[in-house]
Amino acid sequence: MGEIFKPDMGLRKEEIREEEIEKKKERLIPIFERSREFLEELEITRKRPDGRIEKLSGLVVMEINEDGPEVFWIDRNGDPTNSGTLLWIEIIDANPESR
Repeated sequence: MGEIFKPDMGLRKEEIREEEIEKKKERLIPIFERSREFLEELEITRKRPDGRIEKLSGLVVMEINEDGPEVFWIDRNGDPTNSGTLLWIEIIDANPESR
């Protein structure tokens, strides 16, 4: 009996995941760069390690690292607060917040 052909045959799971992350970066980096340059607030959707989907609103990108964007919130006084890095692997989507 011959082998059953699978479309991803020859590609390891890590290679497939890396390709997906590269496509995600191509799509999202322009949005993150605009947020960083103009202090534009974003709504970022991410998948938490426990599998729950979470929407984070009011985030501004401070820096774009290899691991993902470093973001912060702006408080009511317009001051930056609570910063952290979101990982590329957990980010699903990002969009400018509508006002």
